Amino acid sequence: MTDGILIENDALEMESENTASDDRSELSEEELRKGAEKFEFFWLRPLRYKGEEATIRFCIRGEFSGWKLKDELVESLGLTVGDTVNVEGSVEFGPGLIGDDDRVDIFAEGDAATWLLQTAVDAGGSDGCTFDAVVRFSYVEAPVGGIEGKMVAKASLILERGIRRVNSEGRRPKTKNRITLMSDIISSLA
Repeated sequence: MTDGILIENDALEMESENTASDDRSELSEEELRKGAEKFEFFWLRPLRYKGEEATIRFCIRGEFSGWKLKDELVESLGLTVGDTVNVEGSVEFGPGLIGDDDRVDIFAEGDAATWLLQTAVDAGGSDGCTFDAVVRFSYVEAPVGGIEGKMVAKASLILERGIRRVNSEGRRPKTKNRITLMSDIISSLA
């Protein structure tokens, strides 16, 4: 219980640091559009834009991965094994150069991971949680899951700094216990 309180307090402190230190709590849609455009350019030509940063709006599509991430993948990104989380999602406000269903991995470690996890908790779940953040574009040689020694070029985002959550709640997790599911069915019949 104490750990949960500690994490929450750290996340709240980091959230206020992120919004207060940058004074970016009022991002303009134009700034987010420019960030999304830069992301789409990176997604299409990652070698040219790797290492650069952008301010984006990101929508999580799914659930997090953590300690099960392959150590070599985390290390290839220059992140800390055991303190890194990952989730898929999409960047909003793009000019439409890439398909709407193009999903990208976002990785976060340390305080950025704490902020990201707490933001998803505050949204009521990860799937659909939408937030503004500063990200760094990463393009590295990374191992392929399940094939020993096979490396591929991997484009992904590294969360540098969370700014704010922009939706009131994410979509609820897909899994429900049987009692809740039965209750939902009975309610819909009434």
